[in-house]
Amino acid sequence: MNTRRLALCAVLCALGDAFLWVGSVLDLFDLTLACAASLISMFAVIELRGSAPWMIYAVTGILALIIVPVKLTALEYLLFSGCYPMLKYWLERRLHSRALCWAVKVGYAGVIMTALLLLSRLFVPDAEPIWLIAASVAVGMTAFVLYDILLTRLTVLYFRSLRDRLRIERLLK
Repeated sequence: MNTRRLALCAVLCALGDAFLWVGSVLDLFDLTLACAASLISMFAVIELRGSAPWMIYAVTGILALIIVPVKLTALEYLLFSGCYPMLKYWLERRLHSRALCWAVKVGYAGVIMTALLLLSRLFVPDAEPIWLIAASVAVGMTAFVLYDILLTRLTVLYFRSLRDRLRIERLLK
């Protein structure tokens, strides 16, 4: 990895951790800013390819566990939003059936959301009844589908409008 790619990776890690820290401090926006941090992973998938997106994800997640005040935000990033862009890219390239691709993505999101909600209940006992957790997962699944569509649309927008203006490939040579 050349010096410019390494510097870009470091900047992306710092930016991702800044999003996660702000999301943790503004407790209401923890999942929102974790998803915003996932845009960094999507950018790395597009521009850096190879192992760089996974390294950015790992470094950002480990640093988030250290510096983010509310550890649940770091777990949301580590278990879901940080690795989801790489999973999405891989699934959409490998699975030729859109229905199967959506089934796998929705299944993954459902398992992770349920695990995060149950994990939060472990640390805050008697916080929410089970029916509220089920309702939260249902609302979360709707938000997930919208998030996936938004991630796709932002990727298309990046390719159509921003990529030529940013000239990242020239920067990295």
